[in-house]
Amino acid sequence: MKDRSTEFDPARLEAELTREELAAERWLPVLGWEGIYDVSDMGRVRSYWSGNHRKVIERHRVLSFRIASHGYIKVKLCRPGRKNVERWVHRLVLDAFVGPSEDDQGHHDDTIRTNNRLANLKWTTPGENARHRTLGQRLRAEGN
Repeated sequence: MKDRSTEFDPARLEAELTREELAAERWLPVLGWEGIYDVSDMGRVRSYWSGNHRKVIERHRVLSFRIASHGYIKVKLCRPGRKNVERWVHRLVLDAFVGPSEDDQGHHDDTIRTNNRLANLKWTTPGENARHRTLGQRLRAEGN
């Protein structure tokens, strides 16, 4: 089956952020990837590794990301000598700023799956998340 995901450039996300939001953006280390990657409260991820992952660089770079077929944003994280892994950005934001949760799911308050700002995210149980999803579908169907 063909991957229907879409590659995005971080410049597109930056264009959606206001100058004030970028100036106030806060960064924290990605849990388990400290010193390699940071995640922001605006839903961006940056790396401190060079392109070949052999040395740490002083100037960071914001990672490009992809939107998976079901609409959530993923980034690829890499370490020297290890297999690359993809992670959901909304989970990276919640893990870093709220704290990790093994059992809960990340919920987007506005139901926009690409809006990974911390103010739009919270942990919910799978049941709560299903109720939110059903309510959002019903509201969209009614034209609200």
